[in-house]
Amino acid sequence: MDERVFSISTPIPPDNEFVTYRPSLSLQDSALFEKANEVKALNVHWTFRSGLLRQVAGVAELKVHLYPAHENEIKSSADLRAELLSAFKRELVKVGYTGGPVQFYRVVINGRTWLTYEVPVIGVREFAIAVSDTRYLTVQLAYIDNTREKPAAWRKEAAELMEKVIGSIRVD
Repeated sequence: MDERVFSISTPIPPDNEFVTYRPSLSLQDSALFEKANEVKALNVHWTFRSGLLRQVAGVAELKVHLYPAHENEIKSSADLRAELLSAFKRELVKVGYTGGPVQFYRVVINGRTWLTYEVPVIGVREFAIAVSDTRYLTVQLAYIDNTREKPAAWRKEAAELMEKVIGSIRVD
């Protein structure tokens, strides 16, 4: 990302079938956002199997997106929070979001402060950080359960993996 570098590592490799990524993105290239309001930078998943037939119990998915700021420059966590709320109102109205409250938390990952929150209506966990005054990055975690178990046994293993993956994120 121009002068910035985003990296992430995994203790176990993701499944190869559906890996998509962009090796580089320019933060200055507005043309990236002409067709869509986001650029998918990375999409990977891990399959968790169980039982004698090793059927798929569930999937953990990680997505990284780059977004343009629409409202103001992003100079602080408060600016990023305002930008995210604006994006929720603009994009999630399509799936029933009415502007309700969103709980944001600050977390430090490898020396950088990120915001973490649950995306309204969709219910997935995201982490967000400004990568320039006009661009921000999100890392989204989703779990897809095939077992109907409460709680699903594979989910603990998936959550432990995702915790390690999130802990490895670097933005330099």
